[in-house]
Amino acid sequence: FLLPPAIQYNPPSLQQPSLCLTFTLQMLWFLSVPGLPVLYCDHGKHMYDEVKQMNLDYLKHKKLLLVDDEPGLLDMVTDILKEDGYQNLKTAGTVKEALKLCQDWKPDFAILDVMLPDGDGFSLLQAIRTFSDLPVLFLTARGEDEDKFKGLGLGADDYLVKPFLPRELPLRIGPILRRCYKEES
Repeated sequence: FLLPPAIQYNPPSLQQPSLCLTFTLQMLWFLSVPGLPVLYCDHGKHMYDEVKQMNLDYLKHKKLLLVDDEPGLLDMVTDILKEDGYQNLKTAGTVKEALKLCQDWKPDFAILDVMLPDGDGFSLLQAIRTFSDLPVLFLTARGEDEDKFKGLGLGADDYLVKPFLPRELPLRIGPILRRCYKEES
């Protein structure tokens, strides 16, 4: 019996059963744990001490570039990502600095603000696309529909509007990195 990828994780806590399934040899049910089910047996014992989790450590070593003109926000985002295990981070406050880092350091992922002192994140993304296909997430206060459409239309992988929930950022970055660098796993 194989577990689908959606339930291959180590649950933080248990809640009440939400869906019962009957099998010929044993009765099993799924418990709902923050939106995702985990398989348990009818005796209330966890079938697995640790449900197999994909090894995603290689993603935590990717080079992430953070581009924003607000030093406080750069510090906060850096802290959030370091807390989630990302250690290879560099920051830039301008389009010029970001382009230089993209060409010299060659990041694996970029988080861009739209409003920068010497240009905007949209033109920065267009410039980056002339020499790199690195995945990009916009993290910006500009949440109008047209801005989102423009950013995504230029090839951004995601668009997150400030203010944002701190836990949401790594949860958006992880799937993009898995998709873009799955051959390296």
